[in-house]
Amino acid sequence: MLIADNVWQRSAYSVGLLFVSSLFSKYPLTCYSFLSYTELN
Repeated sequence: MLIADNVWQRSAYSVGLLFVSSLFSKYPLTCYSFLSYTELN
């Protein structure tokens, strides 16, 4: 159970990373402004 949870967490993390990187390549300015906005608040 623990191994399955770890695998699921790792795959979800990699999918999220892929999603973020694709978003960043599509809308770099939007992601940059969002990142700076979250850093300020």
